[in-house]
Amino acid sequence: MQRKQVSRLESLPSELFLSIADYAGFDGRLSLSATNSSCRSLLLQIIFRTLKVTSDEKEASEILKLAKRIGVNVRAISFRGTAGPNPRKDESEDEQDGNDQDLDAVDASPNTPEAKTQEQILPQAAAALLSGEHLPNATHLIVNFAFDFENGHGSEGIWDSRDDLSDGVSMYVFTVPETSRAMIEESEAEFPWRRLMAQTWSAASQNANITSLVVPALVAKAVTPWFGPQWARFLAQIENADVRVAGADNGAGWEVGTLEGYMYFVSQLDSYFLVPMTNVKTLRLSCYEHGPLGSHWTDVRDTFALRPDCLPRLEELRLEYAVICSELVDFLVARGDTLRRVALHECFAERPHRMGEGDVRLTWAAFFSALRESGLQYQTFSVTNDAPPPLTFNEWQRSKHGDDDEYLGADGKPKDDEVDEGETEAVRSVRAELAREPGKRLFLYATLTDKYGDRWPDQEAIMEHFHAGRDMVGFEKLMRTVGNEASHG
Repeated sequence: MQRKQVSRLESLPSELFLSIADYAGFDGRLSLSATNSSCRSLLLQIIFRTLKVTSDEKEASEILKLAKRIGVNVRAISFRGTAGPNPRKDESEDEQDGNDQDLDAVDASPNTPEAKTQEQILPQAAAALLSGEHLPNATHLIVNFAFDFENGHGSEGIWDSRDDLSDGVSMYVFTVPETSRAMIEESEAEFPWRRLMAQTWSAASQNANITSLVVPALVAKAVTPWFGPQWARFLAQIENADVRVAGADNGAGWEVGTLEGYMYFVSQLDSYFLVPMTNVKTLRLSCYEHGPLGSHWTDVRDTFALRPDCLPRLEELRLEYAVICSELVDFLVARGDTLRRVALHECFAERPHRMGEGDVRLTWAAFFSALRESGLQYQTFSVTNDAPPPLTFNEWQRSKHGDDDEYLGADGKPKDDEVDEGETEAVRSVRAELAREPGKRLFLYATLTDKYGDRWPDQEAIMEHFHAGRDMVGFEKLMRTVGNEASHG
């Protein structure tokens, strides 16, 4: 940028200068800040809006130095933590451990679970930043962990010692329910990745400035700080929350929703997060497609953690990958005085078993009627899907994989012809009716398969309930009570 042009910008009022700079994009603002100290001083407040912090000690130390200079301009903290598995011992190491037992008995204090739990895995600089040091105006916190459980194969390492079959490799790190604080403390003492999570959340909970919390991939493992009063105080100051539970599979078809440890964690989201969030006004809560909120796949039956005593001030809810059930109705009715905007995305009415066995837990028609009869008054209400509920296996696979050659042949059909239903007369009749009456829509019915636990659309139920018409009638009656007509797609 020429000096004359810069001078003209500098002559503008600071508010107008910053408004123009906002349109320049990050690279443009960075270039402009390099022209002179005056521009740089003005632009600091919009260039460094988000401070990215990691669990790498060197990086965290450098970011702390930067925060001491420009921290007043930061509005958001984005943390990313990484750690690996414990190394696997070979036979010679086991033998050496046996020979060293007497020495350990002489001075065992550094190796006790309590001592290991106190071992600092999170860099002190990162802990300081997470707790809000030098960042007085940062009110938005993003916390993300990246643990590559897939790299624990063979002799490379152990992620979880309670899983005797695979040492916690892949999704099996979530096999065993951790039903007590003592179990969690044992794991944190044994595994650095568990300590990293505990220390991260402990540091974050000290930050009194945070009012917005985003967890884009919540690892389904509890940490000890969640059981203390400081955690409850921290969550009580949150007004906007976005919590998405990360999923997993074993690479051979089995889904993490078949593991009791995973679903137990989902069932405890109320005590871990939702009950202490007494001042949250907007919430996005997303579970895993194949381990949804409300699943009855495992022996952990009561997994719908949105309970009537949660979120007393909630005004806006976006719920993703949940089963339509009576528990959801109970929650929505309990929040009737405050809740004004509801968005249900990829939620589904569940038939408990595949191949048409068992009754649907709660139909969409019954769900809509229950909300309307309770007198709930919403400003907006929507039911959406990534793609319309599929009527055939082909349609479902195309919606999931697009043009991926791994799944689809040259004709656009799945390569696995054994499950290719084709376009039956029943399917064609539904399509014809939708074409004649574009105001009508399909509602998703699905099931978690009895072997792999993956979610399959129940095309038979989708068409059956479409022809019955009760779902659409119930939806339209509910929408007539909504202040602003919501999305129908």
